[in-house]
Parts: sequence; structure tokens; C-alpha cells
Amino acid sequence: MYGYKSSRQVKYKPSSDSTSFRTPHARENPQVLGLALTVHHDTRNKKLMGLLNAEGHCVSHGRVLLMETVLANAVVENTRGFHGLYVPPFLKRGAFVFFAADNTDFAEDTPDGKGTTHGTIIAVYQKDDPSGEPIAEPLTIGEAQTMSVTPYHVDMLHCDKPKPQHAKRTEKFATSKGIPGSYHLTHLGWIVATALSRMTPGETSSKIPSWAGYNSLLSESLPLTQVGALPLLPEVAHEWSTLLTVLMQASQLRRLAVGEDHPTVITFDMALYEKVLQLLDARPHLKKMIVPRLGELHAIMAAMRGLGASIENCGIDDAWIEADVFGTSTTRQILKVTHYKRALLAHIYSYVALYEMALELFFEDNPQLKDVCLNATEEVEAACSESEKATRAESVKQANTNLLDALTNADVIKAFQEWEERKSKNAMFKAMVNYLHRVEAILFFVAASRNADLELHLQAGEALSKVFFSMDRIKYKRLWPRYIADMHDLKTDHPETWKELHTGNFSVTKSSTPFVSIGSDHACVNSVSKI
Repeated sequence: MYGYKSSRQVKYKPSSDSTSFRTPHARENPQVLGLALTVHHDTRNKKLMGLLNAEGHCVSHGRVLLMETVLANAVVENTRGFHGLYVPPFLKRGAFVFFAADNTDFAEDTPDGKGTTHGTIIAVYQKDDPSGEPIAEPLTIGEAQTMSVTPYHVDMLHCDKPKPQHAKRTEKFATSKGIPGSYHLTHLGWIVATALSRMTPGETSSKIPSWAGYNSLLSESLPLTQVGALPLLPEVAHEWSTLLTVLMQASQLRRLAVGEDHPTVITFDMALYEKVLQLLDARPHLKKMIVPRLGELHAIMAAMRGLGASIENCGIDDAWIEADVFGTSTTRQILKVTHYKRALLAHIYSYVALYEMALELFFEDNPQLKDVCLNATEEVEAACSESEKATRAESVKQANTNLLDALTNADVIKAFQEWEERKSKNAMFKAMVNYLHRVEAILFFVAASRNADLELHLQAGEALSKVFFSMDRIKYKRLWPRYIADMHDLKTDHPETWKELHTGNFSVTKSSTPFVSIGSDHACVNSVSKI
């Protein structure tokens, strides 16, 4: 990497014959620096870095340590201009900012399992705005001569355990009218097209993409989000002093960005959210300036744990193993949701397979409806098969519109619901349909995060509350309705903040690819994994 030269460098002739070749330190480029920092972060393997450095792929291990020291000192220098608060250089004045906080456990291997390191991370998010005025100057990166790091300490604010508050909600809970029919229609359009494309004689697979891929073709790209993190707090997250310090640090950053125009919107997992509510209920002055949110990732995982408990040993988990889709240990991971992506994919696979079986029976009883949908399905499949990526998305959108028109004109949704009601007299069929509806609620909630759709987030959240109650998720069935109601209250209590959230300022987008945004707590977990 050091010896690589461009065409311009090869043709360059020095003005003097005495010109010497530059040292490796002077010839460092972003690639050798970035590779070294990445390898050191992921492996902490000095021997591996020495091998890569000997082959000229990256800088030495000692050089990496000096670079990390420089970066740490630059962060500490940044805090001096803001009374000990670190302000990420990407933050701009006047642009809405939101946060997420989570605990991070390093889980070192100790003889007795005690004395491990625990910390608290605060993630900061702001939509990218190149024209905005930066709050802080860019970090000043100098040359490190020693491994000495400038001391940095955050004073933890004292906070006693708040006394329980028994205040009752006087106003009615604001609720929605359920998930709009347009979302159900689009979802049914995808599953009908997928099922019919496989029912074609001689076809064993469908050219129509999976749930995420199909929605990506129908969705629009969202503005990118800048992501940053404050220095790690070396305290346990669930301590009252730590929580108060987290809230105050986030509020200080919010004031620097938007002043007093908005409250501080910050996302927690359920364990921290429960404590933050106790803290805010005991401090009314603090409650007016803080809007806590429940993280989408943790809510989906809680719903899937309840779903996993409901289908354990019912035959679906056995089908995963017998069909050689998942192994025994992976199936246990799916049921306990120790692996989020695998669990979500497993339920999508089961959802598609069971829905195809149901639709096959439905079209046998209603052959005239199958003929109506078949032509539109062929158009969708042809659009998805287009080789030209530039026009594929528009073709799929047009074909999907024609499919939905066909479903609407034939009143397929109403016919399917009536057919489902008749078949539900069979206990086995009803159990299967209940599973499908629960998976649908989870998929709508995931889609709300991926499209940064606040209305769908709350509507699907209400549908998800049925899963929490039916599966006896104690904390979620107690606090989830309050979260939904508090979010609805923003319309009247903080209308400007509601507008910002409604524009998508609650999900994090790191790619221009549509339908890939994630919840702020999910992005915070990713930030923790990078530390």
C-alpha cells in the first residue's frame, strides 16, 4: 500500500537529484491508517498487526496507539470549550437532535465473575444538513509524541431513589383507528403476488423479492442521519445518579442545538425506561423538558419472545428443524430471541409458508378471484425481473398499483376476511391465523421504523400491545400503553416536536437505500458494538 503510486506520481520528475524517498510515516494514506485502526479495534491482536505492517498493508501497532492517544486528547480538548461536555463536531445549530442511551457490559473473564466493567453510552443523532452552522470546531488532530492521555472526568449528579408517585391520568388515552387499510392492502398484494407466482406450474421459486426487498422497491430514500456518541460514562446505567447525569447531558446538547424550542427526546430500553419514568414523575420540572421513548428494537424482541413462547412445541419450531432450515441450537436462539435477525427471518419464512397454504385454499374456494389477481401478479413479476436497476423501482411501483387496483375492485380483502371467519371454526386453522396476525403486527412495526413513519409506528404499536397482553409480557403490558399515550400527547403539548418526529426524526438512516432505517436504540446498540 505504501509503494502504490498513481500515474501522475510515476511521471513525476524531482527537481533535484538529491531528493530522497519519503519515510513511511510521511507516506501514510487513509487506507493504511484506516485498516490499522479497524484491525486494532476488532482484534486487539498485536501479532496480526505486525504481520500486516511487515507486508506494507497498514501502519505499525505502536503508531496506532499513538493515533488513538491523539484522538482521545482531541476529544478532551473539545470538552474544555463546553464546561466538560463533549459536543460532536457534526452537530449543527437549529437542526432537531435526538438521543438514545444504553448500558454496555464488557464482560471480562474474571475468576469469580465479579468486578467486570460496566458503562453507559449516550448516542446522538441529527439529520445531515451541510448548510447548517456547526456548534463545535472540528477536532484538532496533532502529532503524538507520548502515550499520555489528558485526564477527563464527568461529575455524576447526586440523585436519591425517588419516592413512588401515585398520580392518575385524568385525561383519556389518545388512540388511533388501527392500521390503515392501505398498509394491509399493500401487504396482501405482496403475499398474493408471491403465492401466485409459486403456484404457476413448473415454477419452484418466485422472482418477487422478499418482504424487505419488495418494500425497498416501493419506498423512497430518506435523508441520512449523522451518528455520534459521548464519552463512555464509567458507571452502571441503572443507577439513579447515572440516569440523571444522562438526562442532563442530553438536555445540554439539545439546548446547544435547538435552544428551548423542543424538549429532549431520548430512547431507552424497558429496564431504563421504567426507572426514567419514576424519576420524571418525582420531578415535575424535569418532566416538562424530557420526552422518554421506548426503543423499537427492544419492543420487537419482547414481542418475538412472547411469540416464541406461544409456538414452542406447537410444530412450527419442529418444522424449521425437520425442513433443515435451522438447526436445533439456532431454533432455540429464535424462540428466545437471542439473535434478532435470525428470529425475524424465521417468523417471516413461516408467515409466507403458512399464508401461501391459506391462499391456495382460498383460491380453490374462489377461483374467479384467482383469475383476477393472476394477470396483475404476472405484471409484478415481470417488473421485478427487469435487469435495468434504474427503472426497476418505478416499474414495480406501477405494477404494484395495478395489482392493488385489481384487489380493490374485486374486494379481495373483504372476501378473504369472510372466508377466514368461516374457516376459523376449526381450532387448528384459528391458531394458525392468530400466529399470522401477530407476525403481521410485528412486520408493520418494523416497517414503521424502516420507513421512519411515526403514524404507522403508533398504529402498529397499539396492535403490538395485544401481543404483550396475550403473551403476558408484564412490564410491556403495563408501560407500553403509557408510551403510546405520551407520544400522542406530543401533538398538543409539544406540537413542533411532534412535527419533527413526524418527518422521521426518530429513526436513524445510514444508507441511501430505501427501507433500511432502524430505531434509535438499535443504532445505539451498534454504536456500543463499535467501542
